[in-house]
Amino acid sequence: MKETEEHLSTNLKPEEITKEEAKDLYFVRWNIEKAFDVIKNKINIENFSSKKVIM
Repeated sequence: MKETEEHLSTNLKPEEITKEEAKDLYFVRWNIEKAFDVIKNKINIENFSSKKVIM
């Protein structure tokens, strides 16, 4: 198996979170990021506009 290197960024200090905790939280968040991708890029929701509230 080939070794890979991972880089995770956070504004938390090393004493506030372990590398494993940061990695786990990143993967929990990943499904949320995929949903935002669908909304922004596939549905293109940022380009919708309307004069009516219901729209």
